[in-house]
Amino acid sequence: MKRMLAFLRKLVPGVAQACVVAAILLSAFIAYDLGARSREPVSVPASPLALSPQANHPADTNGDGTIYTCSMHPQIQMDEPGTCPICAMELVPLEVTGSDTAGHDHAAEGESGGPIGYACAMNCVPPLSEPGKCPVCGMEMQPVFEEISSSPATGDPTRRLAMTPEAVALASIRTTPVVRRVPKRDVRLVGTLAVDPSRRAHISADVGGRIDELAADYEGDLVQVGEDLVLLYSPELLAVQREFLQAVGSLERLSADAPEGVRRGASSAADAARERLRLAGLGEERVAELASGGVAQERVVIEAPIGGTVMERHAEIGEYVAKGAPILTITDLGVLWAEMEAYESDLPWLRVGQPVVFESEAFPGEIFRGEVAWIDPMTATRARTTRVRMNVANDEGRLRPGMYLTAHVAATPGDGATALVIPETAPLITGKRAVVYVEVPGADRPTFEGREVVLGSRIDDGYIVSEGLREGERVVTNGAFRIDASLQIVAKPSMMNSAGGGVDAHSGHGGHAQP
Repeated sequence: MKRMLAFLRKLVPGVAQACVVAAILLSAFIAYDLGARSREPVSVPASPLALSPQANHPADTNGDGTIYTCSMHPQIQMDEPGTCPICAMELVPLEVTGSDTAGHDHAAEGESGGPIGYACAMNCVPPLSEPGKCPVCGMEMQPVFEEISSSPATGDPTRRLAMTPEAVALASIRTTPVVRRVPKRDVRLVGTLAVDPSRRAHISADVGGRIDELAADYEGDLVQVGEDLVLLYSPELLAVQREFLQAVGSLERLSADAPEGVRRGASSAADAARERLRLAGLGEERVAELASGGVAQERVVIEAPIGGTVMERHAEIGEYVAKGAPILTITDLGVLWAEMEAYESDLPWLRVGQPVVFESEAFPGEIFRGEVAWIDPMTATRARTTRVRMNVANDEGRLRPGMYLTAHVAATPGDGATALVIPETAPLITGKRAVVYVEVPGADRPTFEGREVVLGSRIDDGYIVSEGLREGERVVTNGAFRIDASLQIVAKPSMMNSAGGGVDAHSGHGGHAQP
């Protein structure tokens, strides 16, 4: 009995270990089986945009006139309610019209009676000639039938896509007419404020001397036009005044019977001395006062030629300056320059005299106005920009040179010419090509045709069209990419492939698919 109990004690741990190992193996097998099931591809019908009417509602097998589709994945179509196999959302009912159900026999009425190929709903590979699963994503390849529509024969039928009204509604396709009007563009420029050089005056000494008084105490001081700025002591000016007085006195002391040559010589000497006084900075009034019996003065007063702000002080009181040496620099800040940089694409929209509005970070929400005064005839080779100068009124003196500005120019063509304009969402642009989808008029059901266009300048709300469209045609402004993707699935010419390929489609007939 004791031996039996000892044997059982040794056997129990081994059995427990075996049970644990078996449980682990069973769990691994179940996880592997669930993973394999989750990796099985879900059979999803192709996009309703890419299929003809006879393939639009393949899930309506019970013939009750209602199918169920996913609002996020319209390619999911079933004949019974349920959930989407992709996103698990509840399917919504979609009523099948009589024209749609009648279209199911459309392929049988054609000459070939069969599909022209089998396409992947995700467009992983070009259409194939045989049914099966997509070699890339594993989805079921969907049959593609040739679209047969009574649309006009004009245009390129290989670039057309006929749709049902339900498919148009699911794709949210909207169209807008092409209009002819004067295009407008808001040109945005950035730059800084600068001083207008034509409103700057340099105060310099017309004669050498010592500065005894200086009205401008500091840089930034305001001065008025005609104000006495500098009092200059100049022995040289005193000598010229005495020379002028002597010449005038000699001319007055000549008798009436003096020889003509002597009189002309005295008059020439007086005129020469008067000119030297003028060049030394004495005004006409001061010279006339001196000639009428005035006294020579040792100091000369230099007046402000313009009113403005003292920008620079080049000399101080007591400093000796030579003839022509600068003393002060005055600038009138009533009008400033806004020096902007314009890109090459903006130049056709700018011209001299255009009104401009400015915004400054120093005064948020406030608008300043000016006009374009000059456009540089040269373009910077490195920055690829052109300088544009604008005049900005600054009567209140709030703006200061060096401030950063943002300018907006509401530009239109200089000659006021009109152009064809389409919304910015209409063209599909890839590289150098631009494709728009135009609604074909007169078709028995919604039909859209791809067309390559030549775009002009970009404007505020769209593009200018140079070639490819006519006024009044309706272009797709919402859902164009979905139409293009449907054409790509059936290998027709599209945005990415201008020549098409993959499906040999014959107008009004069935065909065959070429991978």
